Amino acid sequence: MTAKANNEVHNCEYFSWRMYRRDNIYYADGRGAEIGLRRLSLGTRDRDQALKNLRILDRRKAIEVGKIMREGSSATADGMLSIQEGLDIYKKHLDRPEVAKGVRPNTKKRYRPVMAHFTLFCDSRRISSWNEVTAEVLNDFGRMLEVDGYKPRSIYLEMTTIKQISKYLIEYKYLPSSCAFRCRMSKPQGTDVHCYSVAEVAAILELTKAMPELEWMHHALVGLAYTGLRIQELAGLRWSDLSDDLQTINLTDQGHRSKQNSHRRRTKTGRSRSLPVHPQLKELLLTIPRDPSRFVFVSQRGHRLNDGRLRNQLIRNVIGPLSERFPSPEGEKGFKDARLHSFRHFFCSRMATVGTPQLVLQKWLGHRNSAMVQHYFDLSDADSHARMSSIELLPATKPGAVDN
Repeated sequence: MTAKANNEVHNCEYFSWRMYRRDNIYYADGRGAEIGLRRLSLGTRDRDQALKNLRILDRRKAIEVGKIMREGSSATADGMLSIQEGLDIYKKHLDRPEVAKGVRPNTKKRYRPVMAHFTLFCDSRRISSWNEVTAEVLNDFGRMLEVDGYKPRSIYLEMTTIKQISKYLIEYKYLPSSCAFRCRMSKPQGTDVHCYSVAEVAAILELTKAMPELEWMHHALVGLAYTGLRIQELAGLRWSDLSDDLQTINLTDQGHRSKQNSHRRRTKTGRSRSLPVHPQLKELLLTIPRDPSRFVFVSQRGHRLNDGRLRNQLIRNVIGPLSERFPSPEGEKGFKDARLHSFRHFFCSRMATVGTPQLVLQKWLGHRNSAMVQHYFDLSDADSHARMSSIELLPATKPGAVDN
């Protein structure tokens, strides 16, 4: 039989609670508080233990509603969280294990300059705490980056990152909920990466093939042009990733392997994928000696490709010499600005132009949604005109013919 309720009112450190018993278990009812707390079990039949649990509950609820800061938040006595302390808290959050959705080293590397820029901005504006960060402050930060010459995509990334940090600090009670703010932004569309034309890629491959000392680069650039792989994916490609008949490339995400394994592959999306080998790429692969202990595409000395060195060699030995042949429009991005990633844009654009279904291309490129395929697609004027000329909108009529 249910025991008769035995009400006691306790004015704790932060809230007033009604404590009572039901089935001999103590409960705390905070619904009479100004913020409308819930009715919760204190999980004990012992009154002294119930009072201890009530004090713990009182403090926990105060943290949850932002009345006090979480212990260890490094906030000052007046509840202010310094800019550097907030950044340190977020860095620790980024360092959580991969199984707990921890971010990869490349992501952390991308965040470092953002945090450095924001710290300098706050110092220049005498903003000492995250409590002072508002939508207006964030917009001022974006304006500073704009004045400093940063591109819209970079500004969007940096402003979004600061919003993300502020939101995290509030969600986990390092900041009170009153510090929340809204700042609407539009993600920049399109890309300023130059997309190679067919003539440009043909000239690049012809030049590197004609120079014996650049044979290793020729192999790598053919690989990029005929697969659309990211440079890190191509650099990590092993012979075991290709089928025995050299018809298929299998890119397996190896996130399950130990971090101590220096050669484990991580795909950008964290998912494995496969793509067919183009016949012209297969011709090249048949000429390269297969060595299971080596990567498919290697540097001049036979080591794993270094994207930085490959990029510098491309600019110095290929882009520079061919720039006069393919002049860039004045004041616009052109061939002189092309880089390794331009081969990915070339592959996507050519495949889309010849009618490859978008879902197929999305799978080959390893994107989660089709929006990124559109991001890479670039329709040249020549392809656009050829496509228009091939379409018969109305039945053709001979000059001077008269309809009956």
